[in-house]
Amino acid sequence: MEIAVKNVLIPIGPYTDAEALLRILDIVDGISDAEITLLGVVTIPVVTSINEDEIRDLKKYEDIDKHLYSVQRLFNDVGLEKVNRKIVVSRDVAEAIIEEVSTNIYDLLILVKRRKAPLVVRRSISRAVIPKVFIPVLVLTMD
Repeated sequence: MEIAVKNVLIPIGPYTDAEALLRILDIVDGISDAEITLLGVVTIPVVTSINEDEIRDLKKYEDIDKHLYSVQRLFNDVGLEKVNRKIVVSRDVAEAIIEEVSTNIYDLLILVKRRKAPLVVRRSISRAVIPKVFIPVLVLTMD
């Protein structure tokens, strides 16, 4: 099945394998012409105030930005030129993704799901996001 899209959102976590994302070249029709937004989410504890200027100085923010940049470069190297990086601050990754989809125009959400058990037991982001967004969602699995 091929899907033609113009605006794509791809949340990128700290362990997201960018190589797995390259499968979108074979799956999504016209992806080379699409505007792709790589979304990084800086999560902070509930007791922390959300001051984006202070958060930009955190190592966590810098690490996410570096990872997004490496994914952006990989995409550029395979011919995907319209790739943007965006970092948001939230207390919950799933809620940040839902908020991003609901406040911006995207035709497709691409989620990467780990097959292996995560290092820390937590809920599935894809299970929390999929029922609450009203655009097509493509879930890629990685090992």
